[in-house]
Amino acid sequence: MANPSIPMPDEMQAEADDRRPSTKSRAAYVREAIRVRFLLEDSGEFDDLLEEADATQEPPAK
Repeated sequence: MANPSIPMPDEMQAEADDRRPSTKSRAAYVREAIRVRFLLEDSGEFDDLLEEADATQEPPAK
């Protein structure tokens, strides 16, 4: 199995860790997110949902 390193903002990692069940590894949580993205891309829903997510994201702190 590949073992990639995925850079992300500290805040994103903290939120993912807060949201995932304590019984699920961070790697398993990220693999699930990737599988969901594939499903959304295949169904044509991904771009609209990503646009919505980007619109609700807070601007970076200065």
